[in-house]
Amino acid sequence: PAAAAAAGAGGPPAPPGGAAPATVGAAAAGVPHPALLHCVEGVIDRAWPEAARDLREGSSSSSSSAATTAVGVSAATAAGFGEGGPPPSKRLAVPLDADTAGRMDGAIAAARRGDWPGCGAAAQVVRAAAWASFERARGWQRVCDRELFMLAELLLALSANAAGDAAAAVRSADHVFTFAAAGGFRDAALLFVRWLDADARAVAKGGARPSAAFPSEVPAWASKPLQWGNTEPIVRVAAAADRRAAIDAIQADRPVVVEGALEAWPGRSKWSTLAYLDDVAGHRLVPVELGSSVGGADWREELMTLGDFLRCELEPSCQAFAGGGGDAGGGGTTSVGYLAQHELLEQCPQLRLDVSPPEVWRTALCGQPTRSNIWLGTHGTVTPCHWDSYDNCLAQVQGTKRALLLPPDAASCLYVDNGAAGGAAAQGNLSPVDLEAPDLEKFPDFARAPKVLVAELRPGDALFIPHGWWHQVRALTPSVSVNFWF
Repeated sequence: PAAAAAAGAGGPPAPPGGAAPATVGAAAAGVPHPALLHCVEGVIDRAWPEAARDLREGSSSSSSSAATTAVGVSAATAAGFGEGGPPPSKRLAVPLDADTAGRMDGAIAAARRGDWPGCGAAAQVVRAAAWASFERARGWQRVCDRELFMLAELLLALSANAAGDAAAAVRSADHVFTFAAAGGFRDAALLFVRWLDADARAVAKGGARPSAAFPSEVPAWASKPLQWGNTEPIVRVAAAADRRAAIDAIQADRPVVVEGALEAWPGRSKWSTLAYLDDVAGHRLVPVELGSSVGGADWREELMTLGDFLRCELEPSCQAFAGGGGDAGGGGTTSVGYLAQHELLEQCPQLRLDVSPPEVWRTALCGQPTRSNIWLGTHGTVTPCHWDSYDNCLAQVQGTKRALLLPPDAASCLYVDNGAAGGAAAQGNLSPVDLEAPDLEKFPDFARAPKVLVAELRPGDALFIPHGWWHQVRALTPSVSVNFWF
């Protein structure tokens, strides 16, 4: 219990010896593991009193910076809402109220008297009501609604652990991880993963498995030529031979591609096929984007297992390249799917062993990154033109991408949303201009923009994007990248 109390104060503890027992759920039949129970009790004690009060008082407060309006990261863009939730004019009638809070009180009371079947049944009702509210509003309307959902999932995870169902417990923990910011909720979710994921992964074995490999070359039909001629290539240096040049460029805030920067990564070989990713994390729930254009008519975001995403989206895309035919017109023959800007390395610690920030970055920037994200998708995924407030190392593990960059002072040519309307553009870091094929009739000032820097990122390359630099990225093949923010 003392170790479990660390969850929420520096991160979840590892099980004794660094590995979970083979059958945690069977350690005490019908009872959750004490470390998991203690951790969740702490989260309830800290979060539920205020959330319950807000539910009962009908509070519309959503001031917390942890508020999340959509699955993962980008559904807020589609809904047009920012991190604070929908604006007052777009809020729906809130169905989560004192009655819902009362049902949650009942679930917590059942847990405290050890009635785990009763706790699970009550928590499932609360969870269903919270999720229905989320789907109707296309996002969480209030912090208390989101926390209600996550608390219900934690109680469901405890109930599943008491029943010996590791897979269901980890699935509930993944729901919490998807919506939780850093802190107690996320730490609790990760504690379930550390204790139970080996059992959950064992249960998931069997069935159809993806086996395709990421392509190493870009065929002509997939090259997608640029429709803008005012470009120049980004400087490329070799990690081994030009280490000093790479460090100098990074410290001078100049974009640079470091070739061979990832060759020591186990992921360069292990992640070459979909089978490994499926074996390690195929049973885990992740938020994926489906559709060719964020916010477009065909675009949506869903929670699904990574295995389903690999089988239904990535494998057909990889097979189109393996067949060599593809689409002669260059449009692609498969749908577009993206696991974008997701902290999969934290959610699935085993994958974190396969990668690390390149040594050149750690030396040049004097430290470790503040966050890492996975970008796993089919060919044809596009990250629109934007800038980040962090120095960025974009590491291309498998497949090929093309990155287009402009310096910070190009903002005057990029028709930047000033954020007055709020929502996804609230930071003023998004541009509607397509750097691949700018529409000068719609955006005539772009004709004054400086040359667009172009980098084709091949497997093993790492691109340094200084903070404040505009960038747009397209996957020319099925691809997996890791980025580190410093």
